[in-house]
Amino acid sequence: MNFEVLVIAADDSRMPPRKSDVLKAFAGHVLELPGDYLVVGTEDGPRCDISAVWGPDADPEQSLITIREPIPAPWLWEGVLDLLTRFDVFMMVPDAPNAWGAVARTDVTVPPDVRGSYAFAQVLSAQDLIGAFQNPPDAALT
Repeated sequence: MNFEVLVIAADDSRMPPRKSDVLKAFAGHVLELPGDYLVVGTEDGPRCDISAVWGPDADPEQSLITIREPIPAPWLWEGVLDLLTRFDVFMMVPDAPNAWGAVARTDVTVPPDVRGSYAFAQVLSAQDLIGAFQNPPDAALT
């Protein structure tokens, strides 16, 4: 997949994920942690980068996590679903042929301009996320 997936903190986020939360979501698949991003994958399989602004001057609460060139591995989407479920975040796929977004929880506040401009899906499983890539949602959140 040659695009980015963005995990974005809701405008009124009471609980954005921290670096330790992202590491936990992808535990067992973190291959490298070279500084401001991590490389996830399997030793002999595909891998991708996950980045945020991490470092000594960074706010420990991140408002944006970027997954570059995501891979179709179930464990990756289980980690994304973990973040969508436990934290006040939503997901966007702005560069896909049909840009779309996803939420796992209906109490997450998606900004009105985003909610009205992109098709969204509510996802309850990693398989829902994978399915949304195969058949992107076609309706905006109401």
